[in-house]
Amino acid sequence: MITFSKDEEVSLLLEETLSDGTGTCEADVVLKCRKGKKTHSIAIEMKCYKRLASSGNPRGAQDIFHKDVYEDIATLERYIANHQCNETVFLAMTDFINIVSPKRKVGKLWNYDISDGYVLNGPACFTTPIGGKDVNIHIAHSYTFKWIPKGDYFFLEL
Repeated sequence: MITFSKDEEVSLLLEETLSDGTGTCEADVVLKCRKGKKTHSIAIEMKCYKRLASSGNPRGAQDIFHKDVYEDIATLERYIANHQCNETVFLAMTDFINIVSPKRKVGKLWNYDISDGYVLNGPACFTTPIGGKDVNIHIAHSYTFKWIPKGDYFFLEL
C-alpha cells in the first residue's frame, strides 16, 4: 500500500464489521482508500480448504465449504447493495483436486457447484440443507468459477 500525495490515505482493516442489510457481519478484509474527500472501499472474503486437516487426517465437510463459498458471495453482494463498500472480491484456495475438477458430481454438495468452468447464473436461490442445517442463500449476479493452478494449489478470484 502506497500513497503519492499528502491527501491520500490507505487502510487495511481485518474482521471489519459491516452491515449486510440483515444485521452485521465481519468482513475478512476491508481496504479503504481516500484521495482528498473521495473515498473508495473494497470488502474481501476468503476461504481455504486443504485436503488434509492439521492432524494429518483427511478433511471432511467438503459440502460445508461449497455452501460457505456461496454464502460469502451472497454476503458480498449485500455489502454492495447496502452501500458498505464500492467493490468486493472473493478469494479461495484449495489443494483438493476434486473441488476443482471432480470426476463425478454426486451428492447434494454439487447443488453448490464451485468446480472449474462452472457458471453460477443469478439471480438464484439455494435452499439445499447442508450439515443438517437449513440454508437460504440468494445470489443476484452471475459468476464464472475459474480456478488457477499454482504448484500444489488452486486459486479462485471472483
